[in-house]
Amino acid sequence: MSSINLDMRRVRSGIPAIVIEYHKPRSLYCQAIQSGRLVAIQYGGRRVIEPLVHGFNAKGEGLLSAFQHAGTSTSGSPTGFKTFRIDKITQVEMLDVPLLSALHDERHWPPTGISTVHCSR
Repeated sequence: MSSINLDMRRVRSGIPAIVIEYHKPRSLYCQAIQSGRLVAIQYGGRRVIEPLVHGFNAKGEGLLSAFQHAGTSTSGSPTGFKTFRIDKITQVEMLDVPLLSALHDERHWPPTGISTVHCSR
């Protein structure tokens, strides 16, 4: 899947204005969900997460629902169920580590803010 964006900074600088973005991380999230792997992300700091659901909110923004096992937190809790905005994730790395547990908690379904599911466990 790809999208085309008009980057006004590039227009003003004389660099070609149309930028085609291939959303490879989207498939990486689904690969991690389906293969049962942990993922390290940069999201206001490094976090190790267990991706559970990748989808979109009502505005079409990409979201990732996950269980955070370790890392930084702005909510004060370094572990727990969290929803991350895909556009705020600056780095993604699938770890060669199997899931620590088989998480299933009905209190966290459906994931916060996700109205359309792209892939899930």
